[in-house]
Amino acid sequence: MKVTYIHHSSFLVETDRFYYLFDYEKGNLPLLDINKPIYVLASHGHSDHYQPFIFNLLSQIGMKEILPVLSDDIDVPDGFNVLQVSFGNEYELAEHLKLNTF
Repeated sequence: MKVTYIHHSSFLVETDRFYYLFDYEKGNLPLLDINKPIYVLASHGHSDHYQPFIFNLLSQIGMKEILPVLSDDIDVPDGFNVLQVSFGNEYELAEHLKLNTF
């Protein structure tokens, strides 16, 4: 696992199977493997934790699979299948991959 600090509350976590981009507001992303799926997670809708242009940015660099996981207080962006999550629940993201919100 590799963890890269991006800016403010934003981090990129890389595992063998996925990228996880947390609370992106702004900042430079490292070079990404466009064939590795990326989960874009936003903890809440404040502008210092979520900017919808991240989806355009990832599309422009050629990411093939962008998987938004957004707090239920965020408006869903057009064109993406979004998992909206709420406090105190468990979600299955992929095989052997669960997300618990607290």
